[in-house]
Order: sequence, then C-alpha cells, then structure tokens
Amino acid sequence: MKNKIIILCTLLFTELVSAQDNFMVDLKVHNNSELLGTPSLMVEKNKQASISISNSYTISFTVTDYDENSVYIPFKLIIDDKEHNPSMLVSLGKPASIEVDELKISVLISKTST
Repeated sequence: MKNKIIILCTLLFTELVSAQDNFMVDLKVHNNSELLGTPSLMVEKNKQASISISNSYTISFTVTDYDENSVYIPFKLIIDDKEHNPSMLVSLGKPASIEVDELKISVLISKTST
C-alpha cells in the first residue's frame, strides 16, 4: 500500500511539473482602418507562433514570461516582403497594440495551463 501511494504521488508530481503555461492570444489586425482579421491562438510559452493574412502579411511572435502579470513579445513582421522586428511588453488581460507602417496589431493575452 505504501508503494502505491509513493507511485501515485510521484505521478501527480510529474504531471504538475510537466504542465506547461500556455497563453490565449487574441489578435486584431488592421491595415489603416480596414480590419483584416481577428485570429485567436493558443500559444505555448517560448514557442513561436505564426499567421499569414492574404499574401501581404506574415506575423510571427513568441510569448515569454516577463513577470507575474506581464509578458514580453518579440515580433517578426513581413509586410510586402519587408521584415520588421518590433517588440512589446503586454500586461495579461489588458489590450495593447503596436503599429508598423500601415499595419496595426492589437493583442489581448491571458494565461492558461494545460
């Protein structure tokens, strides 16, 4: 019986340690005032995510913990074959936006666990 309890505790601890923090990322992408899309992505911490909108825009980013209430996001934006690399610090649960050329990206990020 004691061995079964130890094995169960070990399995539970392993599951807790291996649980990854994920982020729900809600985006709004505008070209000037035209809404191009509103994708939502579940993104694993420190893993790159990427979306393409029409043939003109590619948005790649990584969500990294900054502190308990905010994340750091470096972007790689391809706009009409030109690369831009802005970054932003975003408070969890609060909207933020960034503009590069005619492209405006608004983000709302919340933390989830799997």
